[in-house]
Order: sequence, then C-alpha cells, then structure tokens
Amino acid sequence: MKSLLFWGMGLPLLGTIFGAGLAFAMPRGRERVNRCLQGFSAGAMLAASVWSLMIPALEHGFIGAAIGFAVGMLLLLLPDRILERHGKCMSRSSLLILAIVLHNIPEGLAVGAGYAGYMVGNQISGVDALALAMGIALQNIPDGAVIVLPLVAEGMSRKKAFFWGVMSGVVEPIATVAMILCAPLLTPVLPVFMAFAAGAMCYVIVHELIPEMMPEQNPSSMVLFTGGFLLLLAMDVVLG
Repeated sequence: MKSLLFWGMGLPLLGTIFGAGLAFAMPRGRERVNRCLQGFSAGAMLAASVWSLMIPALEHGFIGAAIGFAVGMLLLLLPDRILERHGKCMSRSSLLILAIVLHNIPEGLAVGAGYAGYMVGNQISGVDALALAMGIALQNIPDGAVIVLPLVAEGMSRKKAFFWGVMSGVVEPIATVAMILCAPLLTPVLPVFMAFAAGAMCYVIVHELIPEMMPEQNPSSMVLFTGGFLLLLAMDVVLG
C-alpha cells in the first residue's frame, strides 16, 4: 500500500522533472520530438482515463458517471477563460508557468481520485491506480519540456528555467494528497469524482495533446499514440 501511494504521488512529478531536464537535450528538431512525446502521452492518458477511471465509475451507475465526466470536461474551460481575460497584463513567461500550474491541479486530483477509489472499498485495483499515475507521468514529460524550452528561448538561464519547470509540477502531488485525505468523506460520491477526473484528463487530451501532436498530420505521432494506448491497456490486462 505505502509503495503504491509513493509511486502514485511521485511518478507524475518525476515525469515533469524528466521532461524539464530532457528539454536541455533537444537543441534542434525539438518540435518533432515534442510532437511524438505528445502523441505517446495522449494514447497513454486516454487508456488510463477509460480503464482506470471511467469504466470503474460506470459500474456504480451511469448518471453519476455521466455528470462527473461532463463537469470534469467543462470545468477545465475555466482556467483557459481566466487566462484569456486576465493574462494580458502578465509576461509570457509568467503566463506559461501559471497555465501549466492550473492544468496540473486537476491531473493531481485525478491521481488522488484513483488512489482514493483503491483505498476506500477497492473500487478500482491498485494496478489501475498505478497505471493512471503512469499515464499522467508520461503526459508530464512533454509538459516539462514545453515549459522549459520557451523560458530558455526568452533568455532565462537553464537552471532557473529547470527550477520553474519542476515547481510547476509540485502542485500535482499536493492535489493528490488532498484528494486522498478527503477520501473518507467522499466515499458515497467517489465514483462521480473518478468520472470527473476522467473528464478532466480527456479535456487535456483533446484540447492540448492532440492539436500539438497533429499540426502536420505527422504519422509518427499516430504510431506513438497507438503505442501509448496499447502500453497502458497491456498493463491493465496483464497486471490487473
């Protein structure tokens, strides 16, 4: 149990740290590499959101799962609207960091919802909870790179850009712990929160990852999307 919780909280942050460090190794052709990473991450996150969150939530009723999913999708529109309205007075660097932080919070809640479902009544398996954390960790690799590369391009030192890249991911384990601590109070509606997390993840896939991976109909991105999806599916089938 403790090791599962450790990896559940640590994997997403490790993904961000790895991505922030990986940015230093992509001086040229980084756009294509980043598109491939986005494709793999989108496939992994889609599989994790369906098998680790949505299907277990549906086992407890369609209406609650549908409401949770819809709210998760629509609620993530708020950070984008806030940034559109109030971000004009901010520097591009500050706006980028804030955008990543705001989008990382629901991802941390998604991991927390998965582990809460495992801890409270075993509503999902430990393997599903771990697969969910791994899917988000994979998505955080390109996120870490995406935040560091523009900061360096604007003249920020690599060390400082790496620091802010890592800090943008710290909110995820905090949100994960907060969701887990609230699990005993949320037990009756936990399937709804699991569906909410699935909706939030699908919003990230549709709004951020797919447009980034397919600006030129890159076939490599589609191949890696399929690979990411099948990897998380295999984990669920073989280990579940």
